[in-house]
Amino acid sequence: FSLLSRVMVYPSLTESGRWRTDFNMDLNYDLPLDFFINLGLSLNYDNQPGQGGEETDYVFQTTFGWSL
Repeated sequence: FSLLSRVMVYPSLTESGRWRTDFNMDLNYDLPLDFFINLGLSLNYDNQPGQGGEETDYVFQTTFGWSL
């Protein structure tokens, strides 16, 4: 098993008081014969989204692959 997570928080360069946050987490499991399964989550937050936008956005990802 392999687990990787990352959080980045950064201010807007053009709008005062606007902050954005990105959170990523990946879980990787190695299978026999160099195959692998990966599960991922990405979560993005913006404290002042554009008109009609959501503050929070997320993506779930699953991957099945083979590495050389």
